Amino acid sequence: MTTPGAGLAELEQALEAVDAIIKLRDEGRESFDASEDRRWALAFLWVNVGSALKQFCRLRGIEQGSSPFPGPNA
Repeated sequence: MTTPGAGLAELEQALEAVDAIIKLRDEGRESFDASEDRRWALAFLWVNVGSALKQFCRLRGIEQGSSPFPGPNA
């Protein structure tokens, strides 16, 4: 059994990365297309989101390939 707070830091990390992604998006397509650094930053941020969520699942005991948010058939 996992502790109630397990994985909260990882969720916060994922949300912070998503906030940064939103800020990049809000700056517009022209500034995004004009800067290779922005494109690399966006890729890096998405990797951070995925990594944090994978770590969250590991800490919560959610098996790989399963979903922590089951659909209506679950």
